[in-house]
Amino acid sequence: MLAKKTSLRISIISVIITSLFANAVTAQNITQDNHEKYQVTFDFRIVDAFSGEPLNGVLHVHAFVSDELWKESLEMGEWVEDIVVKEFSGGKISFNAPLRGQYGFEIYVDMGESPSPFGDLPHYDWCYRWMVFDGEDEVKARIGVFPVGYVFVKLYSPEGKLMKFKDWDELYRYNLALFFGTYDDLNFTGPYLSEKGELAIKIPAGRPSRIYWMDYVLGYGFVWLIADDDGKGYLLDKGKYIVINLVYESAKTMLRKASAFVESLPSDVPLSENVTRHLNEAQELIKAAESLDERSKALNG
Repeated sequence: MLAKKTSLRISIISVIITSLFANAVTAQNITQDNHEKYQVTFDFRIVDAFSGEPLNGVLHVHAFVSDELWKESLEMGEWVEDIVVKEFSGGKISFNAPLRGQYGFEIYVDMGESPSPFGDLPHYDWCYRWMVFDGEDEVKARIGVFPVGYVFVKLYSPEGKLMKFKDWDELYRYNLALFFGTYDDLNFTGPYLSEKGELAIKIPAGRPSRIYWMDYVLGYGFVWLIADDDGKGYLLDKGKYIVINLVYESAKTMLRKASAFVESLPSDVPLSENVTRHLNEAQELIKAAESLDERSKALNG
């Protein structure tokens, strides 16, 4: 079974134990010998996540390498990249790879780019899947890759400086690169950096989407923020882009959601004066910021 990469590997030990029980004979025979001499056959179909259109591109296979299979399954050992690199076309790819306890699959789709002031923008997202060996020596999977649009963001430092990121390490130091686009809160696309360090959040193309991101808010600490274009969602075709003031747009979205929550409460629920006062102050700040320049919107929104 292929899984999407997330920040947390949920119940991986349970998956391994279940797999070993389900394939006890195969697992026992392999783990008692030099498992790397065995081969696993992979047969993938790589398609557009929405239309099902077959895609072209290149697949990179990585794996943990250790002296025992169970160690690799638990991410113990050396992470070795590109044990297999293979191009695919028409959405079909089949290949053999040495048996390992855990694999990672990176998929890069080559199906066109669109020119922009930020450079040529690929029409499809980068895709990553991972798999723990479950005793089956033949693996078949259908992998959907999302077409994406790009929401480039104006992000300002507390000093009012427009932020750019020279590399991914700098973006990770900022907030662990926690910027996501989604249309359904189940499937997520991530950030994008141009060659000049301009930040965008990729969103699924052709679907109204919202942005989730994490930042430090004075008085609260690190919090998750949302921007959703006044509830409509950002809607872009693949390879297209827009530019937004991320702090200002997030402030509007969070205020709207907070106000809607308060309005949904039963009339007999008492509200603290602090709640209504803060909401009124926030509404006044947002209204006043409408006529300001982009830098001032971010600092005052």
